Order: sequence, then structure tokens, then C-alpha cells
Amino acid sequence: MSRWEERAIEWRAFLITDPSARLRFVRSMSGYPPRRRLFRIHSGFLLAAVLIWPPATAPDFSVPRQARALSAPVGALRLPPVWLVETQPGFETYSNGLRIETRFETDGPARKYMIYDGSSAGREAVEIGSQPVGIVFHSSESLQLDFEAKQNRALQRIGENLLSYVRSRRCYNYVIDRFGRVWRIVPEDSVANHAGWSVWGSGGRLWVNLNRSFLGISFEARTGGTTGELTTPAQVHSARILIEMLRARYNIRPENCVTHAQVSVIPHLHTLGNHVDWISGFPFEPLGLPLNYDIPPPGIAGFGIGFSEGYASAAAEPLRAALRRAEEELRREAEWRGMPPKEWRARLQRQYDMGRTTLQNKSAAQENDDDER
Repeated sequence: MSRWEERAIEWRAFLITDPSARLRFVRSMSGYPPRRRLFRIHSGFLLAAVLIWPPATAPDFSVPRQARALSAPVGALRLPPVWLVETQPGFETYSNGLRIETRFETDGPARKYMIYDGSSAGREAVEIGSQPVGIVFHSSESLQLDFEAKQNRALQRIGENLLSYVRSRRCYNYVIDRFGRVWRIVPEDSVANHAGWSVWGSGGRLWVNLNRSFLGISFEARTGGTTGELTTPAQVHSARILIEMLRARYNIRPENCVTHAQVSVIPHLHTLGNHVDWISGFPFEPLGLPLNYDIPPPGIAGFGIGFSEGYASAAAEPLRAALRRAEEELRREAEWRGMPPKEWRARLQRQYDMGRTTLQNKSAAQENDDDER
């Protein structure tokens, strides 16, 4: 094989962003050029095809088939339009029947964040964003009483206390109380303190600190140590039409609608699980979403984030399987790069730490600018 032919194959491999597809391509070319004279004569045509054939033809096995089907161009994800019908003191109404209560609304820092290239070895920041690209679902983990008529006044009082607490700390963009009322706390163009140093990714992009890039929606619910239904039918109905409105407004991909447990990271340990609300039991399908527990957490292959045995054992079965696939993806990437998985993981974790430091510095600078204004 000539040096020119080697470079052509290397360049075609570089165009394939998925590690497993790239590895399969390199292996398929390992026997090139073929021994038979006929194929040697036409080797130039084969290399030309290798160079110009669209990279999209390489299948992507980094996520399950269901999630791959949802990774269509953003234009194909548009939902039926949902528009603001009217604004009144204390509430808004929308064309799909959604009503948003605004009595507890408060301002937050302007939304601005970096987008990382998930296909590059250095995980460079390649873009700046200012609109939400996803939703993180939370549970309030607050006091819960039996949801019945004789508890009505107490249920209302507990809900009001929760809203006051959330407002004072700007915890979420939205809260859905047990009666199904949707409360906007922090406007969509502002940052709520809901996800910390979390990680998610899709479409070849990675996001760190989802406070800035994702919206936070919390159900008034308690997922830890409780039995029975975790949400009320009214909450599920309201959440569905709220998600419909937000996805239509910001063209949010369905695979970017995930739970806090899927994205939350313990920074100094480089492991998932700083928070584990909705590690199982989240009603994806009743909310009109795919079962996103099936998606391998992008922080594992993207930034070398690990997980504990306790995290895996508490996770929903689809999430446990997704964790195994993510670890396999990391191993394949390390193999393709010719280094032990442990070494590649450490390198990715250093990139995560560098990105986190950069974001901390930028956040401090932005706060200073806001104070000066």
C-alpha cells in the first residue's frame, strides 16, 4: 500500500465521528489493497470512493436503535406549533391548554454556555449557545402527604412553602405541584440552579453544567424511599403539555429530555450520581417521550465519567444496560486510539476538569459584569 493510499484511508476514518463505526471501517480496510489483479487495477477508483462517500453512511451504534431514530436533523423534530394565547396578571395560557402560573417568578442570570465537540480528542469548545437545548427532570424530594381531599389545606400549604423555597434559591425553571399546576420560577432565558456540574450530549455535541444549557422541571414528588405512584395524573397531564410547548418553542430533541440522575456528576470523583432523583420510575412514555433510560450516558464516553455499584444497582434496568454500553463505547475508543482504557479515561477526565475550571472562571466574570450593570 502506497503512502498516498494510507493517507486517503486515514482521512476517511477521520471523517467518521462514531468510534465504533470508525473502528469497523479501519478493520475493513486492513486487507487493502486486494490481492487479485483486477482489484489492484481499479484501486484508484476504490480510494476515490472511500474519500468522497458521505460519512453519514457509516452506521452509528453508540446509542440504541430507538435513540438513533430520534437523531434525525433538527428540522424533522418540529412539533405542532404551540403559541401564547394571553397573558394576565399572575398567569399565561397557551393554545394546547397549558396554563403557567407566574406569581412566584424571579429573575436569574442570562443563559449563555459553551458547546463541546464530542468527536475531537481534546473535547474543544466549538460554539457558544444562549437558548435551552434540553430539559432535565427533577423531583422536589419534599414532604409528601396522602393525596386525598381531607388533606387539601395541608397539601396547599406544603406546596406554597416549596414554591417559596425554590424561588429564594432559583432552584428550577418550572415546578409542577401535586394538583398539576405549572409554576414558572426562573424564566426560560435565565439560568436556574438545578443541575450543577452535569454532563449530557447528542448529535456530536457535549454540554457541561446543564444549568446553563438545559431547562429544569421539577415535580413536587419524592422518589427516594417511597412506594406507590410517584406522580399524580394531573402532574403527568400538565407535564406533557408543558414539554410539548417547550419542545415546540425551542425545537428540543426528544433525546435531550432526561432525568437528573442520568446527568448529575460528582466532580471530584468523576462519577455519576451526585443526585439520583428519577434514577428509575420516570414516566417518559406517558409524557410523550421515548424511553430515554435506554441512552448510554454521554458523560462516560465523552468525559470518562464513571459510576458506582450502588448507582448501577439503583438504576432502572434500561439505564443499567445503557451504562454497560457506554463503558463498551469508551473501551472501543481507547482501543482505536491505541491506549489502555484507564489511560484514555484519565485523559478525558482531565478535559472535563479543564472545561469545568474554564466555566467557573467565565461564570465569575459574568457575575461581575452583571453587578457592574
